[in-house]
Amino acid sequence: MKEVYPYPEEDRIIEEPIDPLMTIDCQGPRIGEVTDWRVVTVCHNCFHKLDVDMWISDHCWQSLNPVTPFEQLPTLYAEK
Repeated sequence: MKEVYPYPEEDRIIEEPIDPLMTIDCQGPRIGEVTDWRVVTVCHNCFHKLDVDMWISDHCWQSLNPVTPFEQLPTLYAEK
């Protein structure tokens, strides 16, 4: 079921109903030549709190006090 994004005038998100959850990339620590990228799914309220463009850092993820820690998020296999 689609929802109307509750912050359209602040975030310039479309005013038409959209999915209630959004998937974004999360950049974790860099180890050697590899960055640990994960996939996060957020609701509209969390998306708004993060001031997200296309990705966030692991510190941004932790700022939400998430139920799922960064290390348990699904790995994003595409190299950035």
